Amino acid sequence: MRTQPSPGPIDPRATDSLSACPVCNGSRIDFFLWGKSRYGNTWFRYDRCQGCDAIFVNPRIPEANLTEALEVRQHSYVKYLPIREYDSAEADLNLVRPALKLHRGNPSTLRWLDVGCGIGNLLEAAKGRGCACYGLDADTSLISWAKENISGIEFDTANLNNIPFDPPFDVISADNVLEHIDNPRRFLDSIHNLLAEDGLLVIRVPNYNSLARFLISQFGNLSTSFVMDPDAHPVNYSRFPLHRLLNELGFDPVRTMEHLMFSYGARRIFNHLNPKWASPLQKGSAKALPLLGWADRAIPKGGLNVTVFARERRNGS
Repeated sequence: MRTQPSPGPIDPRATDSLSACPVCNGSRIDFFLWGKSRYGNTWFRYDRCQGCDAIFVNPRIPEANLTEALEVRQHSYVKYLPIREYDSAEADLNLVRPALKLHRGNPSTLRWLDVGCGIGNLLEAAKGRGCACYGLDADTSLISWAKENISGIEFDTANLNNIPFDPPFDVISADNVLEHIDNPRRFLDSIHNLLAEDGLLVIRVPNYNSLARFLISQFGNLSTSFVMDPDAHPVNYSRFPLHRLLNELGFDPVRTMEHLMFSYGARRIFNHLNPKWASPLQKGSAKALPLLGWADRAIPKGGLNVTVFARERRNGS
């Protein structure tokens, strides 16, 4: 397999080498580019799968090492506070409302599980629509904050194979989670045991084939600025590899959306403000979010994110 010399020192944590694509298990993989760490002067190798077009770090940081690093994090919830209300409004517009429209069940009877829930922004939106809500996240600091500050939602740090909440769930969501997971096939296999027979799976990931990435590749330094986060995102997705992954694991996509996410500009501003200053600005801006919906959907493909709503494929269907 041909490659190019690394532009700098290879990250010493990247010791888990792959001989097959983590998305489709295909063995036809080739060197794609070198990506610089966001947190140090080290580099990661990226490969591309010829079968499904997924792009992944190879070798990557072992999952056990990332989990250990996560367990010692403290007070990481602080950075999410300035954007809390705004993120809830965005999740309601782009995730909760479309999911409830597709499910067609009475929201007051639906049980919603959010995997990688953070401080519960998405679940607050679902709760506001009447759903019974449950959240899982590996970061104990986020879950501790959520338990202390949000009522009417159950939170825990358990994994999908040992959750304290009784299945099944009518909606299971993973918002910007799948790109953090080394083994997406194992993750999605676990969903089958938790999703109700007529349930809906909601997956949102950063989009490799975004307009922003294309412009950077044309006018910027691709090898350093294309990379989303090689330290924490072992797999990069676009529409096709995500659809293939879901199909191979028994899910039928029923709707796919790509958003330009103009709202992220305001989100970044709020992220740098004191929460006391940001709160009144968020409330006004969140009300204007629906007006940005037409702009976020201005192009059918090329958005910063890919969101797929899928149902389980039943025998005979």
